[in-house]
Amino acid sequence: MVEVDFRGLHISLLSLEAGVQLTGDPYDVSDRLLGGVPARLQRDLIKKLVLTAINAGTKDAAFKGLRDGFSTGHAAKTLTNVQLETLLAAFLERSPHLAGLLFKDHGVRLMYLDSQISEWVHRHFSDQGVPVLSVHDSYLIDYTRVGELKRVMAVASEAVAGAALPTANEYLGLDEWDPTAEHFQDYVA
Repeated sequence: MVEVDFRGLHISLLSLEAGVQLTGDPYDVSDRLLGGVPARLQRDLIKKLVLTAINAGTKDAAFKGLRDGFSTGHAAKTLTNVQLETLLAAFLERSPHLAGLLFKDHGVRLMYLDSQISEWVHRHFSDQGVPVLSVHDSYLIDYTRVGELKRVMAVASEAVAGAALPTANEYLGLDEWDPTAEHFQDYVA
């Protein structure tokens, strides 16, 4: 099995609505904004903050929701509003087209678009009798059909959102390897 994920699905959907097609990791802000916070944790905090902001009606609700989403003792529980503003400003510097789209309670609508894409993907593979499992905004499929899954995800997202959305997978599927490549035989062995 190989998992293929839509990269930044809800951010990508909102960006398309704003007329921008995202490239790269929208949550990766290379600057070390918060002293003592490792880059990976900072990225995770920005992602959670932005996704919370998409679902919240106000900035205060988003900040409270972010803190509430972490267990007692986690560093995120102690983040101040000033620190959260710093993270949010860094994200919006990279994606300024989203500034007017945060804190507008888009969550349910975006989840509906997500479900329409998933229905398209599941219908395609169900019609062929091929099992595919969706987990949030990713899909698990037999390693021999990863390329096909990515093509179907592109067609589905284009049909629902107007453009093929970016995908990512940690491991290549068998159908993505060049059969003449040296490592191909190791993969199938």
